Amino acid sequence: VECRNLNVRIFGIDFSNKQYRAKIDGLRFREKSGFEVTNMGGEVVASDDNLLITNTFIQTKQSKVYLDTLEYNWVPEHDYWRNFTTRMQQRYVFTDSRVNFDDLAYFNGKLLGMHNTVFGSGVVFNTINNLEGRDLEVYLGDKSVLHGSFASHGLPAFFETDFNIDFTDTKVSPPELEAIYMPWLESHYVKIPEILHKYDIFTFDGNFQGKIEDFAIKARTTTPGMVGSVLFNCVMDNIGDIRYDGWFGLGQVQFGFLTGQSFLGRGSFFGKFDGVLGDSISRFNLSSDIRRLQLFDREIRNLRLTLGTEDDHLYLLSSVKNDSLQADILLVYVMGD
Repeated sequence: VECRNLNVRIFGIDFSNKQYRAKIDGLRFREKSGFEVTNMGGEVVASDDNLLITNTFIQTKQSKVYLDTLEYNWVPEHDYWRNFTTRMQQRYVFTDSRVNFDDLAYFNGKLLGMHNTVFGSGVVFNTINNLEGRDLEVYLGDKSVLHGSFASHGLPAFFETDFNIDFTDTKVSPPELEAIYMPWLESHYVKIPEILHKYDIFTFDGNFQGKIEDFAIKARTTTPGMVGSVLFNCVMDNIGDIRYDGWFGLGQVQFGFLTGQSFLGRGSFFGKFDGVLGDSISRFNLSSDIRRLQLFDREIRNLRLTLGTEDDHLYLLSSVKNDSLQADILLVYVMGD
């Protein structure tokens, strides 16, 4: 670490009771990497085995972090500072903070290009390589918010780290999710199917488990008009293609709202899917069962739907057999023709 243009005001210094106390205000500096703190302050209490900083704020050109508590605990003469990521016990209590990923990229170059800003609060603790968090509230925009907790193993090697994240009462807006730059994806952005943009927000609970490029998400949505559970597995293979699969069970679906067709009503939708996304391949397969569907004033049951896409070809097979209707449909379509 090499700091330049360092300025700081230190006052209220006290060395009594085997502790060092001081107040810091107006701290600013520029690190040789380009990372710049424009204003920082707090109240410091240090002893042989503890460093406690309270009422802290850290401000850069794009971020502003408020820390009620920043604390480090160690055993004297056991090289805790030299082995900071694996031995130093830490605790951070954030309140109403704003963090821009451009600042985080100075500490992890793989986040370069992720210009998004998040707002949040919560408690983060433990050693860096076993970092945990609780009481977290993170806003991704005006409408998208995540509540939850996490445990991890492997930091600061971000892409090799195992995460276990529980999220509750989480709300996601499709346009805000699509606006997040994800440098580990080939396309850098997630594309939400257009039909799902009919929802202003999705509300769900669930769990993320795995690495950022090899994970499973289990979620239960309580979104009005789309209630049920989803499992999504995703892994990036050794040539950079994304392979995924999963299943869904939606006991309540408002098909009329989703499709814009007034003659369709509520129903239920169950199935499984898999696919591949890459530079030279795009493939998706869906095997599903619409167990009930309100059509005009009647209810159709057991409508089977099989859908497949490969590059620019779409294959659709549908069948329904019940007391009121029997039919089979096969469609092969070249998209873009």
